[in-house]
Amino acid sequence: MSRFQSRIQWTLACLELVVRTALALAMAAVAAAQQPDGREIVRRSVRANDENWNRARSYTFLERIEELWGAPSSNSTPRDR
Repeated sequence: MSRFQSRIQWTLACLELVVRTALALAMAAVAAAQQPDGREIVRRSVRANDENWNRARSYTFLERIEELWGAPSSNSTPRDR
């Protein structure tokens, strides 16, 4: 192997190392940027809670229980019928 070929291999190895390191740092920066801090989480939670309370005013709820005469209840035994 000539001295020139050895130098080219060394340069390519260094270049590969630099590219891999840069890629790893870029991925770490993206991962860190996507994770919100605690204040951001609380701010979003409070905003969502306020929106839910405001929307809840627009809804009504009516509960009623209907009993059918003569129909056995679901938890009755044949002896109770």
